[in-house]
Amino acid sequence: MSDESKKQKKEMESAKSKNHTSIHKIVVLVGLLIILIIAIIGGTMLVSYQEHQQSNVQKLKMKFAELQDSNLSTQTDVAKLSMQIDSQDKLLQHLQEKAGKQDIDWVLAEVNYLVRLASFDLQFNQNTQEAMLLLHTADQRLASLKDPRLLLVRQSLANDMAKLKAVPKVDAEGILLQLNAMSSQVTNLPIIATPEDVQKQGNKHHHHHHKDTPTWKIHLEESWRQIRELVVVQYHDQPVGQMITPSNRNYLDMHLQLLLAQAQWAVIHNQEKVFKHSLLEAQVWVRNYYVESSPKTHAMINSLQTLVAIDIKPELPDVSDSIDALTKVKNKFNKQDDSKATAVTGVDA
Repeated sequence: MSDESKKQKKEMESAKSKNHTSIHKIVVLVGLLIILIIAIIGGTMLVSYQEHQQSNVQKLKMKFAELQDSNLSTQTDVAKLSMQIDSQDKLLQHLQEKAGKQDIDWVLAEVNYLVRLASFDLQFNQNTQEAMLLLHTADQRLASLKDPRLLLVRQSLANDMAKLKAVPKVDAEGILLQLNAMSSQVTNLPIIATPEDVQKQGNKHHHHHHKDTPTWKIHLEESWRQIRELVVVQYHDQPVGQMITPSNRNYLDMHLQLLLAQAQWAVIHNQEKVFKHSLLEAQVWVRNYYVESSPKTHAMINSLQTLVAIDIKPELPDVSDSIDALTKVKNKFNKQDDSKATAVTGVDA
């Protein structure tokens, strides 16, 4: 029993050992199979990943090529746009220059009109104040352009305005008022009486002796009066003045007032020769027909002499220098525009 049991025991152990070995082999085979499957799956995945990566690389290369083409096209478009922008800038600059030139031409034409109008006022109206205002306005218009090329014209305008300021001002209103006052005083001037008037005055005095006057004195005065009538004294070293009766003095006064009115007209119309001639003739008229020793007559003569010394038409400056300077500047601008004509034509094309 013991032998059989031992045998069975061995057989059982041998069977267990075999089973264990077979199980171990199976486990090993399964492990190897799993590893093989994993390796196959990994290899397949690796191959697939590599193919996917290669596909991505190809796509990236294609996209990069497309981007390069797009970049090249963009650069070409940018270059075209840059050329167009440059062309537009040149055209805009040309338009601005053209617009600026039109502004300058307009202002120069306006200044030319103002200066010529000032010259007209000086020549025909002798109006220095109006001419000064016109020249000042022309200078302000040039200053608004802020163009250094116009300094020559502005300097010429400044010189002309300085000359106008130096012209002495004529108080025409004061002269007219003084002449009017003198005309109203003409009727108060004593005229030179005739011998007949003196005789009549003597007769009037003769017939108005005082009642207490002695007879011998009356006869003596009458004799002396008759003797004086017989004697006539003439002075040949001086011109003989024409005598006129007081009843006809209206002619004297009206003629003198007419001369003064004529002088007033000359002041208003800046006629210096007529002014001086009228006053000189008025002086001769006063000396010939009015009592020169009278204070009123003496004051009239002094006033006439004072007025004759006044220059109612002082010499006025000529503003032609400003006109010449303006013409030179305009010609210079036109030459500069002609020199740019070719470039401007190319831009317009």
